[in-house]
Amino acid sequence: VFDIISIIDLFEHLPKESIKYFMFKLYQWSKFSTVIYINMPHIYAQQYYGKKKVGQQIIENEYYPHQIINLFKDNRFILNSFSVYGDYTEYKFMLLQDIE
Repeated sequence: VFDIISIIDLFEHLPKESIKYFMFKLYQWSKFSTVIYINMPHIYAQQYYGKKKVGQQIIENEYYPHQIINLFKDNRFILNSFSVYGDYTEYKFMLLQDIE
């Protein structure tokens, strides 16, 4: 179990069929106080780089912010903060406390 998990430039490359298992593993590796930081290209940057093939950025999957937020919400995580800077979107999630 980890205190902090950083996921940097991963989601846009993760195969869609692997997301359910990935979320299951995140839940296993988390505890109530675990903070998960996610940093990924903003959706508009994903679309631009993906279509224009600009630079070295290769985007396999595009995600809108609400899709990432809902994915984590559906897996018992709560959004703590959300910010956009330049071409990147940053999320910070925490695990919801289990009810006994």
